[in-house]
Amino acid sequence: MEATKVIDVSHHQGAIDWEQVKNAGIAGVIIRCGYGMDQASQDDREWKRNADACARLGIPFGAYLYSYADSIEKAASEAQHALRLLAGYRLSYPVYYDIEKAGTENGAAERARVFCEKIRSAGYLPGVYANKNWWDHYLTDLTEYTRWVARYSDTLGMEDVDLWQYTSGGTVPGIAGRVDLNRCYRDFPAEIGPGSISAPGAPAKEQIKVDGKWGEATTRRLQQILGTAVDGKVSHQFASYRASNPGLDYGSFQWESNPSGYSPVMKAFQGCLNIWINAGLRDDGHIGPKTIRAIQTWLGCAADGHFDAVSPAIRKLQEWINRQ
Repeated sequence: MEATKVIDVSHHQGAIDWEQVKNAGIAGVIIRCGYGMDQASQDDREWKRNADACARLGIPFGAYLYSYADSIEKAASEAQHALRLLAGYRLSYPVYYDIEKAGTENGAAERARVFCEKIRSAGYLPGVYANKNWWDHYLTDLTEYTRWVARYSDTLGMEDVDLWQYTSGGTVPGIAGRVDLNRCYRDFPAEIGPGSISAPGAPAKEQIKVDGKWGEATTRRLQQILGTAVDGKVSHQFASYRASNPGLDYGSFQWESNPSGYSPVMKAFQGCLNIWINAGLRDDGHIGPKTIRAIQTWLGCAADGHFDAVSPAIRKLQEWINRQ
C-alpha cells in the first residue's frame, strides 16, 4: 500500500484543534496515554481530551506508553497503566510500547514481550516503538509485534517496519509548534476494523470445539490471540515428529522432511512460553519434544513431550483459548 501520514502526540503539543487536524488529511494518530507504572500522576494530562476528540470526530487513533521499566514487574505495571487508560475506547491503530530510556537497554526485549502479551490478552493489537539503534542492537530477536521505528533520515534502512517516524519537526494545522510525523505502511484501520480487535468488555470470540485434537480451528484462534497471520496452518514443521504426535495430525500442521522456513504462530507461542514459565525455549518456530513439554507444563499436564491422538493437554489448550 502507499504510505499514509500518521502523527503522534502527547501533552507536549498542548491543546490541539482536532477538527483542523482532521481537515488537514491526517490518516491517523498515535496518542500518548501515559508514562511509567500504573500511577494516576503518570497519566498523560492530555490523553483523555485527545482520545475523546478523535473518537468524536472519527479520527482513527492508537496509543503509546513511554516506558521507564527496568524489570519484568515494572513492565507488567506499565501494561496495566495503559489498559486502565484505554478502557472504553475502540482503537484503529496498535498500542505501542515506547522503549528508549537510556540505562534500560539490557532485557528490553523480554520486558517488551511482557507488556505486549498483556495488551494482546486484553484484545488490543500490540507493538513496539524504538529508534533504529535499539532495533539493531537490543531488539534484534523481537519480531512478533508490529514495529514502529524512529529514524530521522531520508532513508529508513530497515525491512518489516509498519510505521516510520521520520521527523520530529513536522507542522500540522491545528497543532501549535512541532509534531512528530510518520509514514505508515500498513492499513491498520482496515485490518483492525470495527469489532475485529475487541476492547475490554466486548463480546467473547467464537468458541472452538474442545476435543483434544489440534486442527485448523484451534490454530486459527491461537493465531488471532497471538497476533500472527490467520490461515489455520502451522507451517514448515519437521516430519520426523509427526508419527509420535497424532494429536497434531488433523490438517493444521504442515510436515516437511527438511523445513524451508518456520511457523510464525509457533514462534510467537514459544516466545510467550518463555515469558509465562521461563521455558528456556529456542523460539525457532518449530514444534518438538521440548516445546511440547513446555506447553504441557504450562497447562499443568504430564510433560511427556508428545501429543496423543486425543490429547488432554490439547484439550486444556483449547479450554484456555476459549477463555481469551
